[in-house]
Amino acid sequence: MGLPSLPLQLLAWAAICLLAGTGPSQATAAFPVAEESPEPTPDHATSSPNGASSPSPGQAPAPPWVPTNDTPCPDGAASPSTPQPTPDLTPDLFRAVAASDIPAVENLISAGVDVNATLSHPAPDDLVQRFLDTNLEFFVRQEKGLTPLMLASAMGNPDLVKSLLARGARRHAVTQKHKTFALWLAGRGSHVEVMQILLGVEAGSEAARYKIRVSLDDQTAFVWKDGVIQQTIPISSGRKKFPTPKGRYVVTNKYKDWKSTIYRVKMPYYLRLSCQAFGLHAGALPGYPASHGCIRLPPKDAASLFAEVPVGTLVEIE
Repeated sequence: MGLPSLPLQLLAWAAICLLAGTGPSQATAAFPVAEESPEPTPDHATSSPNGASSPSPGQAPAPPWVPTNDTPCPDGAASPSTPQPTPDLTPDLFRAVAASDIPAVENLISAGVDVNATLSHPAPDDLVQRFLDTNLEFFVRQEKGLTPLMLASAMGNPDLVKSLLARGARRHAVTQKHKTFALWLAGRGSHVEVMQILLGVEAGSEAARYKIRVSLDDQTAFVWKDGVIQQTIPISSGRKKFPTPKGRYVVTNKYKDWKSTIYRVKMPYYLRLSCQAFGLHAGALPGYPASHGCIRLPPKDAASLFAEVPVGTLVEIE
């Protein structure tokens, strides 16, 4: 097997060392040594970006260049810079919700803004000004823990609420102090469609098949299912000093054994309306309006209604 081919210069170098009887370090003196040249000029000097000269033969190479904040970059290299903090776009998300700008809301969430982020305090002045002298001013200005879904629900924007829920908004989130939540805020504003969305009512769902209509003049409740009256129930509504409020409501809670937190009286088969302090329940019917605002039903009818009507059912009081 032949020896591997070696460069001609290396073979010549080895031969000279053997003839002279010297090692490589001594053999260098056998060659003519040029006089030392003056300090290299910029035209032929080589230096590292840190300003250190390139190593001569026999010297260890300089460590690789590590840029620092005060080190000039080589020509054509990008200047090192300190990473800048990512701006907080949460206030912009609330601004988009306040403006009912659904595309902007969706773009911000897609860009990474947390759909369940809470409004900072103190709130931005422009948001406070937008809701000045409205029933939302307190919540924007003072209630810590307000979420985009809470704000959209309080504003009564069904499409915006659907968009936020589709992107992971938590419908049961509560504020820090008063434990306010989206459904309560929608109920406070009588936003029936938003309440039903938050309760999961959709076209064709069981709750969508029912409706209760209460006639204060006739002291009668009519229970509808699929557009047909199923029950007609006598009632006793609020007395003159505590009238039952008219309007459109949603059954938001059902309690089989409820006790009034205001009057400390039992209210069996209680159907709370729009998270408010009144609803339908079993009670005495003297034949005229006698309650403190609730709608009393005969116990038997109250029990059957409680069993049949789902949360999310529409209730109209006229």
